[in-house]
Amino acid sequence: MARPSILATEFRSWLAVALWIIILLLTIPFARTFQAIVRNTLGDNSFGYFVVAVVVISVLYLILKLRSAAMALPAVNIGWLLLCAAFIIAYTFRLWGNPVEAVHFVQYGLLAALLFNAFLWRHKNYLVYVAVVLAAAAVGVIDEFLQWLTPGRVWGLSDITINSLAALVVCVAIAKGIRPQSINQIPNRASKRLVVRLALTCLLLLLISFANTPDVIKAYSAKIAPLTFLAENGHLMSEYGYRYEDKEIGVFRSRFSSDSLQLQDKERAFDAAQKLDAAPSLSDYGEFIRRYSPMTDPFLHELRVHLNRRDYYLKTGLQAARYAHAERQRRLQIAFFENRIVEKYFSNTLAQSSFGLEHDMQVLLEASVDKGQRYESPVSENLITFLSKPQLLLLLLGAIAVLLLFSWRLRTRADNALV
Repeated sequence: MARPSILATEFRSWLAVALWIIILLLTIPFARTFQAIVRNTLGDNSFGYFVVAVVVISVLYLILKLRSAAMALPAVNIGWLLLCAAFIIAYTFRLWGNPVEAVHFVQYGLLAALLFNAFLWRHKNYLVYVAVVLAAAAVGVIDEFLQWLTPGRVWGLSDITINSLAALVVCVAIAKGIRPQSINQIPNRASKRLVVRLALTCLLLLLISFANTPDVIKAYSAKIAPLTFLAENGHLMSEYGYRYEDKEIGVFRSRFSSDSLQLQDKERAFDAAQKLDAAPSLSDYGEFIRRYSPMTDPFLHELRVHLNRRDYYLKTGLQAARYAHAERQRRLQIAFFENRIVEKYFSNTLAQSSFGLEHDMQVLLEASVDKGQRYESPVSENLITFLSKPQLLLLLLGAIAVLLLFSWRLRTRADNALV
């Protein structure tokens, strides 16, 4: 009679996992609307305060519950729980410029806890923690896939990183803070096969993601009619580019190499300048970058984003009454360096357009900023610059091949054991 009861309890554990994943995925189309309501009602920082509150309450609850169960909870356990909480809170403050991103810690932290509870029924060894992180990462990639297909949402590698990090921190908190006594077995073949399969799933999903570049999207969207809208999507899944280190400016990223960017600026200056001048104001920006997206015109898109960032921070930075001195200086600093980027790397196009700054404005910026400060532009920050597309795909294929070999060896050993 005990066995059906155990199976029913295990089923309920997996049902909780499935329901939470469904909730995460179903909220994708409505997330932006909900965020806007909260932002307008409570302010943008409310998302960060919510995450901090959830973390603090969760840790206090765990400590009190563990103390009541064990009477004398070792200080090292409490230390690990507090360390994990401190890490999430510190990371949340690091995301304070866009604190809504920190909500991923709550979403995928809860998912990790539910996955651990479900996996634990059959995998009572330390590999259960690896399985939880890999499963949460796989769900995170699928989540981003669906976001990419949803109007107004984007695919973000940074979100996948936070999702996986949330699961990892929760696993550390369980392993070192709670230290469940049920994790007392040596890893067996079933657990190893589970980890290998989950790792293969993650790698295959990442391989598809990193291969889904603008040229690939254009190719299949042109052949499959229902997917034609993807060719017009300004938010792409994976793009590769170049990281520029400029001693006079700092760091910025571009889809073009130095030679290619110089050639584009030289050959397209007149045509690109005319298109820019057709939509000169900040209010024209949204429609402009939709028309000239990274898919349709990466050069013009890239230039316009730099110009918009320059013009926005210049306009707001000059509103002295609106901001404190330090904030005004920060905004003028951004405008100054963005202008340096377009003057140096898009010089021909800028010269033939109406977007060049007046001499008096340039003098004002020169006098207002610390030119020795290192600047890093967030424009095109999602570009993959640490490896080229062939290098990254070959690396992933190599990892997949190694895991397939390991899976084959596990299967072979299992077959030999049956002989």
